[in-house]
Amino acid sequence: MFYPPEFLDQLKSKVRMSDLMSRYVSGMKRSGSDYVCLCPFHAEKTPSCHIYADHFHCYGCGAGGDAFNFLRLKGNVSFKEAVLQLCRETGTTPPSMSPEDERRENERTHHRKRLLELNETITKYYEYRLYSASGAAGGQYLTKRGISPDTAKQFRLGFAGDDAELTDILVNSGYSHNELIQAFVCKARDNGQLYEVFRNRVMFPISDVNGQIVGFSGRTVLADPPDWEPKYKNSGETICYTKGEHLYGLNLAKTSAKQSPFLIAEGNLDVVSLHSAGFNTAVAALGTAFTDRQALLIRKYVDEVTLCYDNDNAGRAATSKTLPILEKCGVRCKILRIPDGRGKDPDEYIRIHGADGFRELLANTRNPSAVFLDDAKNGLNLDEPAARVEYLNKATDILTKIANKSERAVYISEVAAECRVSAELLSGQIENATGGKVKYEKRRLENATSQTAVTNIRATNNTDSEAAILAFMLYAPDFIGDIMAKITEECFSDSVFKAVWQIFVKLLADGVEPNEYAAQELPPKDTAKFAAAMRKSREIPFTKERLSSCVHRLKKNSVAESTDIMSIINRTKIRKS
Repeated sequence: MFYPPEFLDQLKSKVRMSDLMSRYVSGMKRSGSDYVCLCPFHAEKTPSCHIYADHFHCYGCGAGGDAFNFLRLKGNVSFKEAVLQLCRETGTTPPSMSPEDERRENERTHHRKRLLELNETITKYYEYRLYSASGAAGGQYLTKRGISPDTAKQFRLGFAGDDAELTDILVNSGYSHNELIQAFVCKARDNGQLYEVFRNRVMFPISDVNGQIVGFSGRTVLADPPDWEPKYKNSGETICYTKGEHLYGLNLAKTSAKQSPFLIAEGNLDVVSLHSAGFNTAVAALGTAFTDRQALLIRKYVDEVTLCYDNDNAGRAATSKTLPILEKCGVRCKILRIPDGRGKDPDEYIRIHGADGFRELLANTRNPSAVFLDDAKNGLNLDEPAARVEYLNKATDILTKIANKSERAVYISEVAAECRVSAELLSGQIENATGGKVKYEKRRLENATSQTAVTNIRATNNTDSEAAILAFMLYAPDFIGDIMAKITEECFSDSVFKAVWQIFVKLLADGVEPNEYAAQELPPKDTAKFAAAMRKSREIPFTKERLSSCVHRLKKNSVAESTDIMSIINRTKIRKS
């Protein structure tokens, strides 16, 4: 934390949230003592973004936070940059850092700059190696995959050989062994000797949205690699690189983003193949599940995408998981499905059928509901009554999830005709299904409100208890000693709250009392979640009884979780025996 909390509080008090946001949003309207507007972070027709005196919250996509977090989300800047921007706008001089904070900041800045320089040097070496005689295997692989030389240079593709030449070059250039290990280009054996992580691989440098190299992915060119050698190897996360916050190819695709359609594929090679075939809007996630931060990043450039995932069960599962994340952030989706037997992914399809063939697939993309309904009847003979019943049951579940009533009505008519039942009957079945969910939710809320007295002492679920523990540390620091004696990191199941706990523990170890700005080290989406949880938790009195209840719940759930894991292991052992 580079600025005292007192200064940050004072800085925020100099600007009204509505005045700040009015410079970036349109259609702001007063609602009582507050304001509402169309959310600047996702597409919507009805305003769901509420602006309060000192914070904002969108009830559509979940974006929110204070003035600093708004500037972080809007400008994709760091917390420090947001503070300095608010200082400039309010004519405030930021305080000088303490010598210790200044040292830490300088070290962090130097470390990041040094790592980016190292990554650039590594990239240049891999590029050089690809076009040398010793990189012939890499060049042959790219030619076989139909990657044009221009596209290879555009993506700065390279080759890692089977020797230690790169290590020698980097060490002789002044980089330490520790820096090479931190960059994930080398690992150390037990005797301290370095060996290179990437060998006999075509190298895909990973760029941030501004084109700076932040990591690497390598694909083996060995025809028969050993069992222990994975097809792909990827850099680990560093001060420059977090997998869930970057998209492969976005630095190039953003310049063509307004060309429709904007494509999301599964792998790096798919992206390179698509660009090589002239589809310059393709991007991919980086070896991890698609995240809301990646969705918000895409939303800065487009409001509609086409998902081009692999034609297998894993690709279909990834499609189902990615869709709600994008839609929650206001990005409309279409799905491209490669016909069975014509290629497993965009890369293979383009190599077999060419760019024109892929262009035909793009012309026939459909919305998710149509695709999922096709999947539901795949393999079923609808001439048989039993098959029609099975399809109706699957289709009902899909149709209940369609929010748009007009769209739902269209598909109800189609499914009803296919199953030889009346649209009125199917519509009634869907109404019963959705009505049951509404009644269940209503009963759940009624039960919750009937226990208001208990709720004042006890959190309603595990994540509420986790948030409450952090709120005690912030707003009732006299209880910190009791908390540290009874709660450990393993008690937290929510990834955001666990990350905040880790930050708080580190602050306490340094002799600093936790404060709400410490969470600004997290991505802005996580900061918004934490801030909203703290506002909610602050509404309940910080009593000894409440703390005891939260501690009991966390420790009980932690034990229950480990017991569940052990029971699964034991059941597995029984089955095997």
